[in-house]
Amino acid sequence: MTIWIDADSLPREAKAIIGRRASRSSPAQPLQAVFVANRKILLPPGNKVSTLLVPPGEGNADERLLTEAKPGDMIITRDIPLASRAVAAGIMTLNDRGERWTADTVRERLSVRDHMAALREAGLAAGLDKARSYGSKETRAFADALDRAISTAMRGDVT
Repeated sequence: MTIWIDADSLPREAKAIIGRRASRSSPAQPLQAVFVANRKILLPPGNKVSTLLVPPGEGNADERLLTEAKPGDMIITRDIPLASRAVAAGIMTLNDRGERWTADTVRERLSVRDHMAALREAGLAAGLDKARSYGSKETRAFADALDRAISTAMRGDVT
């Protein structure tokens, strides 16, 4: 199984967790981690970790992720439209906060995102777009969700 990572905005802690999980996979259940980015990124250590550089440009990394990932693989992204397309293609998808994307969660998040964009355009969203922190709670949630998702995917149950 390959974990395809939308790496440009992934927190350092999540990258390290993915690297450790891939490095300790077994020959009976091989796991490869591929970080897809449009710029050089610092990779976590491990011989089952690699990077795939794509040309700079809007959507290039997303298109490459969707081209390379197959059912049975996993995509990790915080990009909601990418998650929507991956879920529709039957690819297990997680975000960096430990939430597994489903058709329902993606639809809800797209709706909220579009509503917030409309509020910003109307000048009504000042102060509503505060960046959420990424600390030990989020790191633990991601690690736990990744372990569950890997186990589920290795059993072949991606629904």
